[in-house]
Amino acid sequence: MKQQYDNISTDSRDIRAALAETDFPPSLSSEAIEDLVAGVPQKKSKKKTVKKAIVGVLAACVALCGLFALDAAVYAPVIKPAPDGKPGYTQDYSKILAIIRDYRKSERFKNKIKSYSFAFMYGAYDENSADAAMPGDMNGSSQESASVGSAYNDAFSQTNTRVAGIGEADIVKTDGKNLYAVRGETVFILKILDGGRVEKLAELSPLDGIADEEKDEPVSDGDISLYGNEVFGMAYDSCVSGNYRSVNGIYVSDGRLCVGMSCIRNGKRQTGIAIYDISGGSAPVLKKVFMQDGASVSSRAVGDSFILVSQSVVYDSASIDDSVIPEVAAGGTDGLKSEKISAGSIAVADADSPTGFLIVSKIDTKNLTSEPSTTALLGGGTDIYCTDSTLYVCSGRWDDKYKKHISRLMSFDITGEAPEFKASGEFAGSILNTFSIDEYNGYVRVAAQLDEHSCVYVFDGSLKVVGKVDKIAPGESIRAVRFSGGTGYVVTFYQTDPLFVLDLTEPTAPVIVGELKIPGFSSYLHPVGENLLLGVGTGGTEEGTDGSAKLSLFDVSDPKTPKEIDTLILKNADFNTEYKAFVTDASDNTFLVPYDSWQYKTVNEGYVHETVSSQTAGILRVAVESGKIVKKNAYEVTTASNRDIDYYQFSRAAFVGDTVYGIDCWSTNGRVVSFDKTTGEKLSEFVYDSYR
Repeated sequence: MKQQYDNISTDSRDIRAALAETDFPPSLSSEAIEDLVAGVPQKKSKKKTVKKAIVGVLAACVALCGLFALDAAVYAPVIKPAPDGKPGYTQDYSKILAIIRDYRKSERFKNKIKSYSFAFMYGAYDENSADAAMPGDMNGSSQESASVGSAYNDAFSQTNTRVAGIGEADIVKTDGKNLYAVRGETVFILKILDGGRVEKLAELSPLDGIADEEKDEPVSDGDISLYGNEVFGMAYDSCVSGNYRSVNGIYVSDGRLCVGMSCIRNGKRQTGIAIYDISGGSAPVLKKVFMQDGASVSSRAVGDSFILVSQSVVYDSASIDDSVIPEVAAGGTDGLKSEKISAGSIAVADADSPTGFLIVSKIDTKNLTSEPSTTALLGGGTDIYCTDSTLYVCSGRWDDKYKKHISRLMSFDITGEAPEFKASGEFAGSILNTFSIDEYNGYVRVAAQLDEHSCVYVFDGSLKVVGKVDKIAPGESIRAVRFSGGTGYVVTFYQTDPLFVLDLTEPTAPVIVGELKIPGFSSYLHPVGENLLLGVGTGGTEEGTDGSAKLSLFDVSDPKTPKEIDTLILKNADFNTEYKAFVTDASDNTFLVPYDSWQYKTVNEGYVHETVSSQTAGILRVAVESGKIVKKNAYEVTTASNRDIDYYQFSRAAFVGDTVYGIDCWSTNGRVVSFDKTTGEKLSEFVYDSYR
């Protein structure tokens, strides 16, 4: 096959000049051909004649098209029904292992392991995005009555989620009576008292007794040992070493505290959830633990069900046998019982690079006697998007042949007892985050970044491309995406910030209808009412960014002429643009946005001339009123100078009643600082007494 490719490549050089000078009809343009293999419906050309010059190159084109067809599945994969009739599923481990063995004999695999990107693409790293690896909180859950002596208030902050009603985990939660904060591999439960004070109620270390003991020895995964950070001569993240332990996030609902965690267990990377009963108002009681092989991808909470997604990598080994089949484990305080995922629960989506398994589990967090259900897919994934009925997972890889980044979109039905694989499709490009994927009226919209430009695809329910907006902002990269009904908003950036408005009401004919170019760029877009968008991002000039933090208010009432109608700028500052850090206070229609700012001054001490900086951690409270961004308050604490290694950084903001909390989860001395919501006055400060 390689020789065939080489011969065609050599022969094609002689026809390139002829091709370059030939006038082709639109249907034979490079863009049209790319759309064709992507499954985009082709518009009929009215031109019936073609220059004679094309005849001379048709034979060569036939050869090239024949070769092209060999890899058409790269853009339009076919999922072959399994013997039992379920799409993609197999009933035999041997079939799965045969696919893996065949792939490992291929030139593609040999080339892949030479690349550092292999580690990232196929699960050696946890996803470092906002969407990463955590249980969710269930919006609209019932509220528990306050324990005696607490300062319980029925008005408290909720985690800002991607989809309304679909819970997501975060590093900070509140239920109105307690704050729950993740710090390292520890979960702190802090009782809320009067006057903005908090006190430690409990400190959890859920990985104790579950994870392997920390050690410097190599970790065995399959038949390969991982020494330090070197595998196949590639640099791996420290997460594959023996001390890989982390609490990824938490959610709180109906007397349950669920803790997402990752660790090395039995010599393998695993992801799981620990469920605690917190209804007693004192020390939490561990009720159930569930673990599954693989690194964390993400998770969601849908109703009383928890959807956990991980990716298990099959490392290179001398033999591929049943040991590579991923396992799950469940139990409680008396230990965990492990078992392999059954062959009938493993699907194959014609994965181009079967380097591991995508593992999707559904866990009932309310009925703890029920058994979790798990489905696996031969392949991988790094980003998810979830509705109340469907889980979408996106993976990516670099295709050496086409010299493009190729992504795979997969869907799972999560309405039944167990997640069930539905469909798979591929597209050129990569996505930014979970906001890049959206479902509306039975169609899925995906905003993708290619090397040279951006585009938006529209897929039908079978994940076949039916529409496409191409060549958006050549030379610029996507910084933010938001879909709202039949409209899409895409922010790109190079030196200025173009906001593109897309009409997606006709799935087969999506189109850009408006564009606005302004300095700076938005990293997060939040709808405010029907016709306004609030952008959180970075300020700038016509030459690029200028080191400021910027809030932008966009009027999109006329999609053809979007307008930036107001701004709020903080000099020498950065907003926390993580969407889960953005807090809505419905009681007064305000928003809380954490930020960091810096101040500089020159100090002359004898012969020493030094620029000393001070750092401020703050939370901005703003409202949108009459088309304006109105600053209501700023809650701030300042570090004396850069000579002081102790500093503040508000990872999250929260509120309970009339008190605003700035929670620092990451600094050397993490803190919880409380402020009066109205006056901005600092009320109290709690310092964590440990970090593990």
